[in-house]
Amino acid sequence: MRSTAGNNTEVSPTENAFIIGKADNLVAFYPLSGTNRLIQMNKAYIVLPTSASSVKMNFDFNTTAIERVETLQPTAGAIYDISGRRVVKTVKGGLYISNGKKFVAQ
Repeated sequence: MRSTAGNNTEVSPTENAFIIGKADNLVAFYPLSGTNRLIQMNKAYIVLPTSASSVKMNFDFNTTAIERVETLQPTAGAIYDISGRRVVKTVKGGLYISNGKKFVAQ
């Protein structure tokens, strides 16, 4: 992956470049047009071999976004902070784990 990092970048027409963008609520890498090859500053893009038929991006199973927020009722059981230390009392706004679920203390 490449970044324009503060400068506009002109990508050669011979490069098979894709720019990160959002269309129909879907964030993905989209191919650059054949005529407009200028990428604005601070944008991410990738260049693939022309023989590439697909791309696989591995984020090592890390969460990259929050998909939904649920209101959970407190349950009996141990509560841990993000570092894995058991806590006796939560602090409002703190992030904790209980029964395998992350929650923000109210």
